[in-house]
Amino acid sequence: MLAARWRRAAPWPIAALAYTALAVALTWPLAPHITSRLPHDAGDPILNTTILWWNATVRPLSSEWWNFPIFWPLHGALAFSEHLLGLSLVATPLQRLGASPVLAYNLLFLASFPLAALALHLLTRALTSRHDAAAVAALTFAFSPYRAGQLAHLQVLWSWGVPLALFALHRFVATRRAGYLALFGVAWLWQSLSNLYFVFFFATLVAAWIVWFLRDDWRGAARVAAVWAGASLPLVPVLAMYQRVHRAFALERLLDEVRGFSADLDSILTTTPEAWIHHHAALGEAQLYPGAIALALPIAAVIAVVWRRRGVSTSSAASLVQRVALGVAVASAAAAGSAWMWGPWRATVFGIHLITIDGFAKPLTTMTAALVAAVCASETCRAAWRTRSTIAFYIAAAVLMYGFALGPQPALHGRTLLHYGPYWLLLQLPGFPGLRVPARFATPMTLCLAVAAGLAFARQRWRSRPAAFAVAAVAVVTMAEAWLPALQAVPAPTTMSALMAPGVPRAPIVELPLGSVLGDVAALGRIPWHHEPVINGYSGYVPRHYTILRIALDMDDTDALNALATEPILVAISRRDDRFDRWCALVSRRGALVADDGAWRVYRVTPPAAPEPIEGDRLAIASVTASAGGARVAQMLDGDITTAWNSERPQSGDEEVVVELGRERFVSGVMMQLGALWFDFPRRLVVDCAGEAGVWSECWRGSSAALAVQATLAPQNDTVLAVPIHRDRVRRVRLRQVGADARNGWSIAELGVVGR
Repeated sequence: MLAARWRRAAPWPIAALAYTALAVALTWPLAPHITSRLPHDAGDPILNTTILWWNATVRPLSSEWWNFPIFWPLHGALAFSEHLLGLSLVATPLQRLGASPVLAYNLLFLASFPLAALALHLLTRALTSRHDAAAVAALTFAFSPYRAGQLAHLQVLWSWGVPLALFALHRFVATRRAGYLALFGVAWLWQSLSNLYFVFFFATLVAAWIVWFLRDDWRGAARVAAVWAGASLPLVPVLAMYQRVHRAFALERLLDEVRGFSADLDSILTTTPEAWIHHHAALGEAQLYPGAIALALPIAAVIAVVWRRRGVSTSSAASLVQRVALGVAVASAAAAGSAWMWGPWRATVFGIHLITIDGFAKPLTTMTAALVAAVCASETCRAAWRTRSTIAFYIAAAVLMYGFALGPQPALHGRTLLHYGPYWLLLQLPGFPGLRVPARFATPMTLCLAVAAGLAFARQRWRSRPAAFAVAAVAVVTMAEAWLPALQAVPAPTTMSALMAPGVPRAPIVELPLGSVLGDVAALGRIPWHHEPVINGYSGYVPRHYTILRIALDMDDTDALNALATEPILVAISRRDDRFDRWCALVSRRGALVADDGAWRVYRVTPPAAPEPIEGDRLAIASVTASAGGARVAQMLDGDITTAWNSERPQSGDEEVVVELGRERFVSGVMMQLGALWFDFPRRLVVDCAGEAGVWSECWRGSSAALAVQATLAPQNDTVLAVPIHRDRVRRVRLRQVGADARNGWSIAELGVVGR
């Protein structure tokens, strides 16, 4: 009996050891440097390492926790990135036991591969009762070329909760045991807390699973839905806070940005250029190639089924649907071809407009929908639907996930092919408009293909020895395709000894140069060492004030730092930067040197005196004139923040706006409301005032970037630049833009003068 139990249990530890060994091999040379280096690059791995450290340091979900110490003094900065709470369920105990943040990150990174493989092994073993088929699926998913291209994104690799949840659902259908529903709820919640994308992307797969397997079992579907809803309740306060912060700081994903992070139509054959065996190598997220095994076995299974059922007749109704759908597809293809060859055209008969073809995207969309309808009406698909075929579900789900990965407007080589794609439907649902990377639907796509590959493998009547050789071959092919010969283990950011010098105070820190990815990420990586907030930042969003601060510093406008210095700050300047001497000369005018370790020079900058507040009523404006964009001047005074005056050319230093008040008044300040055009703030501003005599005198000169930083730090969407004047006997105010910007013009959505 013990021998029988061992034979049943032995494959699991053997599989765990094998998957772990493959993970170490695939990520080599990380293992020998597991305490000092990070895998792949110095971008997201350092950000995620710092977030995991923060989660272990501060009580999660507290107000302090949301104020992740980047982009200081911004509040709610954690909502600019993934919170990684699910991963912290492992990382926090490791760090409490003495592991460094780098070691904790690397342990989770390495564990993500065997955990994903074991979860797929468990799922496929439950579906096939075979370990060899389960090993094929596990290898195909956990070590796929797609995942090898995601090594910088720990939250994407940490996806083992998806197959574990699917295993629980399948076992619930087979046994009706409540324990499997509980396992599904735990797996769903853990996975959702590990990756915000999967809250939405995995939900589409679960919804499809319920429709396929429980469409006639309303009681079972209700039980699954109830557990699913209950397990999602802890996500509500997290998602609500994300929504609150994003709304407060007007964070949104534009359609062009979403399209830029969508997969291309040929991305299914595209790998990372770092891969040893690559196909149409591409950069970014458009690297969806799941591997030869993941594609070949499901395709072979589909061909075999279609061949076996080639003589099966289709019902008359289904046959009619197919004929109509194919007719529509042919007509749409012809229309698309005509638009491709001869351009847009329209058909009119007796003055009646019948049809307009203004491009090939809409006809191709219709053709694609018609072809999908024709395939779904086939007897093979209808039989799979009737029998709830497991392999058919995973193949169909993989195709659906691939369709979602193509984004709202599927394209080929950057050229839009379809007017709308399946993802456009998801954009109509809550939450999806805030997601930037539809291409990450490739994770559930690869999972579905891997399960289908395992099921296809299990359909063959393998003997034990040939099966073992087949699994070994799968491992060799998969590892060869996923192998990254140039994989690097990059050093973690070094400490800054200047901050430890005697007399250096504790204060928020800004590292210059600011705005470069490597520099900002390194600043984040030093937070666990000095425990101070940093003005630098790197995340999924870039806040407005940070963009303006970067522009200001590029113009040598260090006054913009004063806008942040509501308390003393430390400015650390790297000697590696070509502008080191220039930075030091600028910062030393406003701060005192406190440390120099040979690599960094640190200054302490104290806050400037608070300006006199701008008080008074909004004064009536008789007229406004501008040196450029005269046709739009009235839009400065129309009370509509969505309309704006614009200089209609890049800022060149000679733009003027003159405000006539009608009579002399005391002017406390000028309010320029930029609204959504915050990036069009005046690069350098001088304000002149004139009385009845008409003689101009300068009444304000300063950093307009500093005003813009202050305006964009406030949790509002109107971005008001408040220019202090405090001058009596003013009839006219002249705003002079004396800076330059090669790209942006100067915009004002609403203009106001305050005084009495």
